[in-house]
Amino acid sequence: MSDIHKEYGKKLRAFNFDGSHPSQDAILINGNFIIYEKGLLIKGLPPLNQVYTKWRDMSGVTLYEGETTKVTIALENEDGKIVAESKDRPKDVIAFYDLIEVQREKYRYYDELKQLKVDLVDISIIMDTDRWENHAYLDTEIGEIIHIPIELDEDNVYDEEYVAGLPQWEREMVEKVKKVYENEEGRYEVIPERASYEAYDTMVEFTKRLDDLKVSEKLFDALDGKGAFRRFENVISRYPEIEKQWYKYKTEIEKQEVREWLWSIGLEPVER
Repeated sequence: MSDIHKEYGKKLRAFNFDGSHPSQDAILINGNFIIYEKGLLIKGLPPLNQVYTKWRDMSGVTLYEGETTKVTIALENEDGKIVAESKDRPKDVIAFYDLIEVQREKYRYYDELKQLKVDLVDISIIMDTDRWENHAYLDTEIGEIIHIPIELDEDNVYDEEYVAGLPQWEREMVEKVKKVYENEEGRYEVIPERASYEAYDTMVEFTKRLDDLKVSEKLFDALDGKGAFRRFENVISRYPEIEKQWYKYKTEIEKQEVREWLWSIGLEPVER
């Protein structure tokens, strides 16, 4: 592997825009903005130097859509900003912005991510599950999901008399559960619950994207007030093709939420 790939990671996409960088005295004309796995490389014509910026060194990214479509990137330790803009290729600028946002989210907490084989759908289902009956942990070494019944909470699992009265299948879990609770090497991570507002936001975003304005209006009406989830499902079930689109969209959004959680704990998911 070349040195550039060790530092930057895989090259994802290259764009050409006008723009500027705070470290350069001259304006970039048709500069080369290259998005790599771990950061952004900017090249310009001599005498401009190439500049590489890690995603974690960016404090914010904004998109402006007007006569000129522009992306502005604020940097953590500099007063100036990176600017990329185009008058005649707005879709390219938007694609540039979208890809930067994904990579910034991915490398927000870590410069390196450990690959782990996991089932994103299984984790997503657990995020939607109430925890009053059991807790769920991810083994970050092998990708296994560990379900711990409420009977084996930390107050009970060390009580030998209590454990002796449990069903055999729960007694067989005790030593493994103790390892999870003790978590000496930080191997086990609690799988978080998905907040109800996130599910609501997903319904709103899907409804905004619909081309069928008649159905969109009915869904927005359904989302207004208490009982929105039930009403939304009732309305969308009347339109089978749109319902298919909804479940596909919902699944992808929820899988992305799982990816973002895994990134936040230093893991790069590899789907099984």
